[in-house]
Amino acid sequence: MGAFAMQSLWRKLGFLLTALALSIAFCLPARAYQEQSSSESPTHITEYKAYMAALDAGDRDAAARHSKAAWEAAEQALGDHQLTAILAFNYAQQVFISDPEAALIALRRADALVQIGLVELPETELRLYTAYAEYAINDRSKEARALREALIAAENLNPDEVTMDEASMWFLLSQRDMIRKNYRRAIESADEAEAIINNLDPDNVDFMMRVLLIRGVAKLMPTPLSTDDIIDSHFDLDRAYWLPPPQKDFESFDPTFARIIAWHATTYSVMASMAKYEPLKSSSNGPRPIFETDIDAPEDCGIEWETRIPPKYPRKELANGYIGAVIVIFDISDTGNILHPRILSEVPTKKFSKIVLQSAESWRIKTMPIDHPSCRLNLRSVFAFTLRP
Repeated sequence: MGAFAMQSLWRKLGFLLTALALSIAFCLPARAYQEQSSSESPTHITEYKAYMAALDAGDRDAAARHSKAAWEAAEQALGDHQLTAILAFNYAQQVFISDPEAALIALRRADALVQIGLVELPETELRLYTAYAEYAINDRSKEARALREALIAAENLNPDEVTMDEASMWFLLSQRDMIRKNYRRAIESADEAEAIINNLDPDNVDFMMRVLLIRGVAKLMPTPLSTDDIIDSHFDLDRAYWLPPPQKDFESFDPTFARIIAWHATTYSVMASMAKYEPLKSSSNGPRPIFETDIDAPEDCGIEWETRIPPKYPRKELANGYIGAVIVIFDISDTGNILHPRILSEVPTKKFSKIVLQSAESWRIKTMPIDHPSCRLNLRSVFAFTLRP
């Protein structure tokens, strides 16, 4: 876990510095201690200091590396000891999200030393990290329930010490709830993640985009679907749609943003398919610049089309009742030809993109656009596939 969690642990383990100091003189085996020079610290203390320095510098990779070395050195020098448990716990906090299997080994070692009475560690945090690591490794309902309960217990016990790592835990639950088609749970978990982000890191655009995407899509999934469900979904997706900055090019386009664009367009398709249609409103007026070339774009590029037949609804998808959207990106050459038509994103995946590309390749321009990058590069068309009531 990050610096927030380490600071929390520091407060709860007031004996830590004392334990570190006493371990030099009293906790090392006599022979091992005698072999230490008067100016030399045991390896586990040297590595612990490097770990703390890395935390202060915000270098999580170095913090993980040094906390692991400190724990391993303590295992060799001290064996079953309270300091071994603390250093194992420190290491687990650093890697339980990036390497849950390694974290689980360290957490179980720390817990084993707790169980035999050698040390006291924060029970709620130990339970939480263990529950997350077990769930990350074993995606089962039992582990999901244990993680959810551990998160609620930790937040109820220490509401002022919640960190962004808890937001990551809630987000994982939300993702997997979506896969299991437990949409109500997915929405609830995303709610928890969003609340933490808003409180601790409201400028974290990447994380917020992913949370809003999950929740917005989850709201489109229940059956029967109401117009209120669609409006709520559109609200989340529209918020996400306006969060990221304009993208440099197609090749480096943020994949989360691309999916948001497709699902955002899909809310219009779904609403248009409802018998009781209600207009969907955007959170901002005017066009949204998707690419950097869209910045300061003219209102009208002056393009007139000679041929621009939209794609036909595929029979199989029509028969199966698929509703979706495809965003196609293309350029216009100096001679007026359509260049490089490519799919930015589509919903549902691989249902409509083939016919959209076939359609785009047949387009012909009658009049050239004005000479502005936004009128020549990264032009886009959104095709909504809607079942009319």
